[in-house]
Amino acid sequence: MKILKTVAAVLLAGGLLASGTLFAQNSKIAVMSSNDVLGKSVEGKKVIAQLESLKQNKQKDLESLQKDIVALDQKLSSQGASMNEKTRLDLSKDIDAKKANFQKEVADAQKEMETQQNQLLNKVRQDLFPIIRAIRKEKGITIIMEASPAIVDFDEAIDITNEVVQRYDKSSAAPQKPQPAAQKK
Repeated sequence: MKILKTVAAVLLAGGLLASGTLFAQNSKIAVMSSNDVLGKSVEGKKVIAQLESLKQNKQKDLESLQKDIVALDQKLSSQGASMNEKTRLDLSKDIDAKKANFQKEVADAQKEMETQQNQLLNKVRQDLFPIIRAIRKEKGITIIMEASPAIVDFDEAIDITNEVVQRYDKSSAAPQKPQPAAQKK
């Protein structure tokens, strides 16, 4: 996904350069790092902490399931020869069922992590868009590009990352207006 974004950014920038649009006399370019905004802003740090907490909880759950499987495997290995065939077969089926359940739990955990990450990051993007747009308009910036490996080098003076972080922190620190209560008819 990152490669596609990088290629798209390079192609977009290349197309703009080739058409001369980017170098029009009044054009102004800025860059920002979304990763830095996420890692430096108060809300971004909260999102990262939430995702890390969810990840740790899922890992604990999965580790517990895995320990159960390992214990049953060890029991089968060490005591299997002394078990009657039905007990050994039941234990083997139990192990297989737990392994299948473990794989399902891993897939479910990954899906839940992706869903949660997408929801949280989309909210951050929605919160950031008006801030970034306001900075662009105030400074007369024509285009704001992601500071990525596709950009080989740039003057730090055009990096608006810290300003975005400051404004985002200020906007997220402001008390949220309570929603008006629905009036009864």
